[in-house]
Amino acid sequence: MSLVPLVLIACLPLAAQQPAGGTPSPDHWTGTVGAMVLTVPAAPGASKNRTLLLPTMSAQYGRFFLGSTRVALGFGGGVQLWRTPEWTWEVGLGVGDRRPENRAPELAGMGDRNLGAWAGTGLLWRSKGWNAMAAVAHGLADGAGNRATLSLGQSIRLAPRWSLTAGLHATWADTEGMAYDFGIDAGQAQRRAALVAAGDTRLGAGDTGPFAPRAGLRDLGGLLSLGYHPGRKVSYHLSLFGTTFPGDARRSPLVRRESSLNGGAGFSYRFGGPQ
Repeated sequence: MSLVPLVLIACLPLAAQQPAGGTPSPDHWTGTVGAMVLTVPAAPGASKNRTLLLPTMSAQYGRFFLGSTRVALGFGGGVQLWRTPEWTWEVGLGVGDRRPENRAPELAGMGDRNLGAWAGTGLLWRSKGWNAMAAVAHGLADGAGNRATLSLGQSIRLAPRWSLTAGLHATWADTEGMAYDFGIDAGQAQRRAALVAAGDTRLGAGDTGPFAPRAGLRDLGGLLSLGYHPGRKVSYHLSLFGTTFPGDARRSPLVRRESSLNGGAGFSYRFGGPQ
């Protein structure tokens, strides 16, 4: 989960994000609000991290939801087209993170990338503490490509006020989707070569050529989150999440770390539920 909004999805246990399928939500808003402080890679595979303090929000009215969408990328909203007590089919739109060139040394010469919009759909399953998802997302910005994600997780109650959530995910991307985060086109390669020729120490001789990754497995990730629930409304979370790039992405000059382990802590307040 490379984009910051997606990390937020991983950090908050699924049970605290959006109401499950089954009985429709009443005709008023329900959901959670909160905040997190976390460290994440400055860009996918970047050599440095950044520390962020971010608000979190997830809300639902009937079949409509707002917040960190699970089937697109980033913050957005969508609708549940079909649901049963265990299954939910969702469609959504989301806005992903931007990538300024100065965010990490290895991005020198790449230029700034603005916010990107994504549309997605996914099938979600939840039963007895287990949850799974299969989703596809299409980038609405030029060159963003397509991604498909599979995830599996479980939440267990350790004690009356403590819970533990663990999860795994795998993401596949097509050629455009891989190039969106890891590719270097001819113009970018020329700018990077000029920087090296001018003595820029952020890049080396091996960072100056174009790179076109192949379609395939983009990343694998895992999550471990400990939750403390002093009451019905408030929860606190301490999370660890890791990512590795097993496919063609690891050959990119933009990837300085093939694997990363980061963490975060936060709280959430549930509104609109049982008193």
